[in-house]
Amino acid sequence: MAELPEFVAILPRPAPPLPMNAGGAPVSPSGGTSQMALWAMITGIFSFLCCQILAPVSIVLGAVALSQLKHQPGRSGAGFAIAGIVLGVIALLMVVTAMVLFVSNPSIWQNFQNALPQP
Repeated sequence: MAELPEFVAILPRPAPPLPMNAGGAPVSPSGGTSQMALWAMITGIFSFLCCQILAPVSIVLGAVALSQLKHQPGRSGAGFAIAGIVLGVIALLMVVTAMVLFVSNPSIWQNFQNALPQP
């Protein structure tokens, strides 16, 4: 419809294609938020709330994102990366604390089992 003269003024022009690098993949524009930092925060939130197995992933993603952001001054997301690292460390500490409590005091595990509904 954009080829018809009646609709040229109404319809927006299509965006120009992104420039391609040597591998054929589009080159992302500089600036914006680091996707790795964003994923560090997302995995940090999940590791804190329910899936503590994701804590090391969050810590590593956050550290790598901070390292990348140091070399790319036009990008943002350092706060996301730091939040991911902090939440990952807290989740890891929660797991270690729970393991130490259950191993050092077996009555805690027995009380936990007694609190569950019996079939």
